[in-house]
Amino acid sequence: MPSSRKMSAWLQIDGSLSARIASASGNVTVRVLRQGPVRLQAAEARRLRCPTGAAAHGREVVLLAAGAPVVFARPGRQALP
Repeated sequence: MPSSRKMSAWLQIDGSLSARIASASGNVTVRVLRQGPVRLQAAEARRLRCPTGAAAHGREVVLLAAGAPVVFARPGRQALP
């Protein structure tokens, strides 16, 4: 298992996380767990320049490599008017 510093850097590289996992494992599947209205967490709110807890449209997914879950994600959000 890579160090948490290396893993953190790898997860924050721009571009498709799914594509990077696929290149490392040979197979990736995205399973949508939830999609719809969410409340922004503090870091998400800062990125969108909205108050924490503001309403947004979002989704939660699990990325699976060779059928095993490897990443839980709340990808990009869109603040609701």
